Amino acid sequence: MEGAIGGTINKNVQTTLIPAAGTTIVEFKVDVPGAYLLLNHSIFRVAKGAVGILSFIGENNPAIFNSMESAN
Repeated sequence: MEGAIGGTINKNVQTTLIPAAGTTIVEFKVDVPGAYLLLNHSIFRVAKGAVGILSFIGENNPAIFNSMESAN
C-alpha cells in the first residue's frame, strides 16, 4: 500500500513499515533546516552503510525548534 502511486494516502503518520525488498513513497515538509537521518530499527546496520542523511538549508525558526548549537 505504501508504494502504490495513486493508492490510499495516509496523513500524519510518523513511521511506516517497509518490508525487506519493499518500497514506499513519502512526502513531508521540513520546518527547520538541518540534517535528518534515515535509518531503520536495526541500528547495527548503520555500520554497514544502511543510513541516509537529508540535508536542508534555510532560515532558522526558533519558534518551532531551537538547537543547542545555535544557543551558544
